[in-house]
Amino acid sequence: MPVVSRQTKKVKQGKTEQMIKSNYQLTTTALCLDNFRCRAICLLSLMLCIVGCEPLPDDMSSLPAKAGSCGVAHYDSDAVPELLSNEYQFIRISYPIGCEDQSFAAVSLSSGWPILEGGIGLRWLEDRLVTHGFIVAQFMTIDDGYTTSTRNFERGHNAAIATLIAENSRLESPVWQMVDETKLGSVGYSRGGQGTLFAAATNSNLKAAVAINPWREPLQYPEASGVAIPTLFLTAERDTIALPSRVKKMFDSVMVEKMLINYRHLDHQAVSVVGVGGTVNPGMYSKAIVSYLKVYLDDDIAFCDYLTGSSALDDVLMGYFKDYDIANVTTCDGG
Repeated sequence: MPVVSRQTKKVKQGKTEQMIKSNYQLTTTALCLDNFRCRAICLLSLMLCIVGCEPLPDDMSSLPAKAGSCGVAHYDSDAVPELLSNEYQFIRISYPIGCEDQSFAAVSLSSGWPILEGGIGLRWLEDRLVTHGFIVAQFMTIDDGYTTSTRNFERGHNAAIATLIAENSRLESPVWQMVDETKLGSVGYSRGGQGTLFAAATNSNLKAAVAINPWREPLQYPEASGVAIPTLFLTAERDTIALPSRVKKMFDSVMVEKMLINYRHLDHQAVSVVGVGGTVNPGMYSKAIVSYLKVYLDDDIAFCDYLTGSSALDDVLMGYFKDYDIANVTTCDGG
């Protein structure tokens, strides 16, 4: 693995973001056209990656890569019937405790198919987002077996958002007046990721979306052209289910602010097995998802550094990504 000079961190954030934005296909070669020292590092990185880059790091020290400072509390539809809906079988709402803030951005969250762990297959991500000050409603979709449509997930996401809004007004709700209804988003994985993209095209309450390895029924790509909110696409180099090339077509069809990250060495199941037997470290997923939601829901542009700034540049130079594409970005424009 090449060692990146710490001098790369001294690059001013604005200039670094301009370097990244100016290259739609953000690869280690495209980043360093104007910097001799950086070009040498890129060349070394590419030479080593010919024989195979090392796996993603086991430890990420940056703020969004780790758990945040908030505690986590939750309640679900088994205990609170008011949460039930015709559009999902089960839902759990997790929310921050012990934080200074009194109002929080909120997101719907879903895993994919088959329905595992009671339909709540992304518990690690749910908890991680809550520790960073988000309210999360993770739902178990209506399961029709293998033929379960991604439209089921769309309806589930929309219903989960409606539930969050309703809970914000229900006097007995643990999150009464805690949901900032101007800061709502959707996060989904696999079929749930495609459901997120559908919801992002139809739900006017949403402000940002994250689609993780989004899978769509065959022969129906691209399916993201109606998305009108900032969207982060995450895919994996070794995904043979939601092929990176198909996810790239989805990405290309979106005409608003968007990002695509293709992780080296990971496959379709990677995000769903984080923390299960220690197979995948959550750092890189957390870094991207938390940062994106902080920027596009909480309007915290300090987190732009992890998306288009010097921190992002360091990760690209280290060879963690197969692709790192950005387009139409105005929020993190470096001033």
